[in-house]
Amino acid sequence: MRHYTLGPPIETYGPNIRITALFVAAASVIWLIAFGIAHDTKDVTAWTILFLVSALIGGAVLWQLSFHAAVHEAGVSCENIFVTKEMRWYEVDRFYFGCHELHAHYVPLGTFYSLKLRSTHGQTLSFSNHIRRPEDFALLISRYTIKPLLEKAQQNLQSGRNLSFGAVILKPAEGLTLIKLLKDKKISWSEIESYTAGVSFLEIHLRQRLFSTHRVRAEKVANLHVLKALLDSVMQKEWTRI
Repeated sequence: MRHYTLGPPIETYGPNIRITALFVAAASVIWLIAFGIAHDTKDVTAWTILFLVSALIGGAVLWQLSFHAAVHEAGVSCENIFVTKEMRWYEVDRFYFGCHELHAHYVPLGTFYSLKLRSTHGQTLSFSNHIRRPEDFALLISRYTIKPLLEKAQQNLQSGRNLSFGAVILKPAEGLTLIKLLKDKKISWSEIESYTAGVSFLEIHLRQRLFSTHRVRAEKVANLHVLKALLDSVMQKEWTRI
């Protein structure tokens, strides 16, 4: 990172070497196939395609290796060879973070992350698997955004307004609505026995039901850290009445 308008960085994050290595391995297979075809056919078009593939692969690898992110006292920034973006903490409207493990024929490929910020002006910063230590990065973002986002959510909650958290809608007078592909699931406050908000899923456990657990992928829930804080407050009051 060369220039900051957000002040000096508190913490910096370089490119994710593991993801870069996986990409290089996959790209090498494609390059070898293209080289084999060009070598065997000795066709000008095939060699032209090989040079284009080489340029695309080289550019993509350079782009990944140039990716950096930083957390500042005033906001967050990211940079690569093409662009530099910044977002101040008070501008953050939605924060998405989640992870999941990928397998190929029962062979673990590793944990992959989704990390995205969206501002009140519609600007988006997407980090996903580009940077190393994404969980540490997400934790710092959570610490800096929890206060302003929670204050705003509490004001709306006290006014009786429904709150949208992406794939979850919180309705103060009713409960939660989980947005599903085929049919939304409505859950009243009195039905909730417990809940967990992890880096992979938000899980809602219901009382005395055959299908008692409902899951939503964490990366589909906006401001999951704020939603959990609100659930802690609401459910504490609900469970006290039981």
